[in-house]
Amino acid sequence: MNFDFFERLRASRPGDESDWFEESFVANLGEVIRSVGVMNARHGLAPVDGRSPSRDWDRLIAHVRDAARAAGEGEERHERQVRDLLDGAHARLDAAEARARAAEARAEALIAAAELRARRAEAAARAAEAALLRAGPPEACAVVPAARILRRAG
Repeated sequence: MNFDFFERLRASRPGDESDWFEESFVANLGEVIRSVGVMNARHGLAPVDGRSPSRDWDRLIAHVRDAARAAGEGEERHERQVRDLLDGAHARLDAAEARARAAEARAEALIAAAELRARRAEAAARAAEAALLRAGPPEACAVVPAARILRRAG
């Protein structure tokens, strides 16, 4: 296939042989044409060149469009899967953060309640100690001589 796609373009403008885009396009187009030939052979399509009938070209064009569409659909499906996985990961991360915040709030509440109970218990113990010191030792709490305790035990 010796097609010069840019022949008319070159004829209509002054010569600019250093047009990078054109060179890149031609190189890529050559690679595409070679890969289409390989694809034709693989799928049993007749080789297509400038002398081929239009129905061969139509079959080739339809086949290339189908292949491009299938590749595009595969990419879209892959992108959807990636987005779904990413959305799921974000949802799990958000849920884990919410659980961590709730656990932290519960822990802070438990600590505050324990500190309050400890302060109240300490205040009650000090009040009881102060009351006992003011009242003095009652007679029921008088110290029993050790000898009497030993006689009762024996």
